[in-house]
Amino acid sequence: MKTETIALGIGLVSQLLFSSRIVLQWVQSERAKRVLVPTLFWQISLISSFLMILYGMLRHDPIILAAQLISYAIYIRNLQLLGEWRKLNPWFRGGPTCFRC
Repeated sequence: MKTETIALGIGLVSQLLFSSRIVLQWVQSERAKRVLVPTLFWQISLISSFLMILYGMLRHDPIILAAQLISYAIYIRNLQLLGEWRKLNPWFRGGPTCFRC
């Protein structure tokens, strides 16, 4: 087995573990129909996720891209549940349109 394959496997497992925390929180928020985390947490998460997506694109890394695209959608959904998504600057909300191409 190549070192690159092992590194990709480790990267996938570590990213899945890291992302599982946010998926778990998201599922609980959906069930409660409310978010128990401050809005700023989601705004910072959205920005950092956007930057990680760019990083993944530059590195041509499908593990980072797949995990961050899922997380990015969850961050947007939680901002919608909080009623904060539409309050954000239109330029800020325009980020997701970059990924529709």
